[in-house]
Amino acid sequence: PSAVAVMGGLGGWYANNDNGFRSDEFLTDLYENGLKDYCDYVAIHPYVQPLSDGDFTKTLANIDDLRQIMIDFGDEDKHVILSEIGWTTATGTGVSEAVQAANIKKLYETVLYDEAYNFIDIVALYNLRNAGTSPSSDEHNYGIIRNNGIDLKPSYQSYIDVAAKFERDFVEKPL
Repeated sequence: PSAVAVMGGLGGWYANNDNGFRSDEFLTDLYENGLKDYCDYVAIHPYVQPLSDGDFTKTLANIDDLRQIMIDFGDEDKHVILSEIGWTTATGTGVSEAVQAANIKKLYETVLYDEAYNFIDIVALYNLRNAGTSPSSDEHNYGIIRNNGIDLKPSYQSYIDVAAKFERDFVEKPL
């Protein structure tokens, strides 16, 4: 009875995808079949398509859509885990490194400081380190550190800045 149950991370949180999967419909189906009684957290991966669209407001819209479904099913007290979120900087299909950095900063500041998003308890950034070296591979370019593990992308500093702000604002300092 003390275990915490997290719904498997719901990917593809966008209505206008072309793979036939509608995560909003899937989440609705889960709620219609009793999800509210079977998990303690709803987990999502609120990516925006196309990946090159760095408009942060669309990321928030994806989260808001999820939240509205939860509210519609009387599950407004349940919290959310962003179990995977990030922006690829792949050449041709990703965002610029500056946009990646800005979005990471906006994401964490929104979750930490905007009361409208106080239902989000955990944010898992994808990915700490680039997974490969191909500049055109989406999967190789989500990191905030380059694949060599040494060179930092601008998003690394955004992440560090937000963590420092969090520590200043929320972590009690010993006397």
